[in-house]
Amino acid sequence: MIVVVFIMNSIITSSLVYSKSSAENISKENIHLAFLQNDYTSEIVQYKKAQAEKIKANKKSMVAFKKRIANEKKDAKTVYKKKIAELEKQNSDMEKRMDDYKAKGKEEWEFFKADFSKSMDELGEAVRQYTSSPKTEL
Repeated sequence: MIVVVFIMNSIITSSLVYSKSSAENISKENIHLAFLQNDYTSEIVQYKKAQAEKIKANKKSMVAFKKRIANEKKDAKTVYKKKIAELEKQNSDMEKRMDDYKAKGKEEWEFFKADFSKSMDELGEAVRQYTSSPKTEL
């Protein structure tokens, strides 16, 4: 009987030690995962801020361009305004796309970020080229 109690006590003790050790490992893994999750979500916040600045800069360039073309010929103004309206729509769409993004995992975030960055770079370049070139002919 004493032997049985001793064996049972040993099993329970080793089981508790194993459980405690497993719980510590799981807890450490959860903390690490939480840290990685927090790191990746903080990256999203920083990225959104940076992209918002680019969108704001695009808007500012387009407003300045509109002021600059105010005294152009009617035909020229019509063409310029149409192109600026297209660029403003693209800029607005990018802003909405960024605002609507919801974190769904690091891998999806990386894909979204790469695609969004490419689109923003293309839009930024189009805005810069269109708003910075002299518009005297037409």
